[in-house]
Amino acid sequence: MSNKVLDNLINDLADDLEPVSRISHPILRALPWFFVSLIYTGVVVYLVGLRPDWYAKLTQDAGFIFEIKAASLIGLSALLCSSFLAVPDMRGQKWMLAVPSTILGVFSLWMLSRCITEGVYMPQMHWDHCFTEAILMTFVPAVFMMFMARVGTTTRPIMMSFCNMMAIASVGYIGLRFTCMVDTVGHACFYHLFPFLVLGGILGFVARKLYSW
Repeated sequence: MSNKVLDNLINDLADDLEPVSRISHPILRALPWFFVSLIYTGVVVYLVGLRPDWYAKLTQDAGFIFEIKAASLIGLSALLCSSFLAVPDMRGQKWMLAVPSTILGVFSLWMLSRCITEGVYMPQMHWDHCFTEAILMTFVPAVFMMFMARVGTTTRPIMMSFCNMMAIASVGYIGLRFTCMVDTVGHACFYHLFPFLVLGGILGFVARKLYSW
């Protein structure tokens, strides 16, 4: 094929294309969500009211400290994974996906061990104030995440939805641990985690349409 024919072919293929801006680095795109979520959730926690023993729990309760640290690491790593997933090949960093999943597995084992040692007392099911607070704490982060995740061209929409759910859930779980005085594992599972499992199911169901090209 001569150069002239090749040039004409390229011109025909690119005739309707328009220049686009290069997508920014995933870490730079993740920072706005991190700071907005941190500030917004902090304000909501302050308005709802900090639990009176929050400082003692944060400095003396090893279990409470572990949960906060684990949820924070899950959220941060899931946020970074979501940002990298907006690029089709994740910039060659597919190993990152193992990080939030592994920490989530450790957190799940921790909750299971609590169920075994403490026993599972499921509270009477009703609309608890924790549901309302969870919605308040995660509304803005969730909406912001949906818009942020649509910037780019992911080839793994279900995995992106899973990472988004983990990032959003971590924000809500940490916020609820600082406002709710009930520390039983049954209450934590049903009122602090179950709403985010429902959210994750919804995101997974609509993932392919939500993050379509």
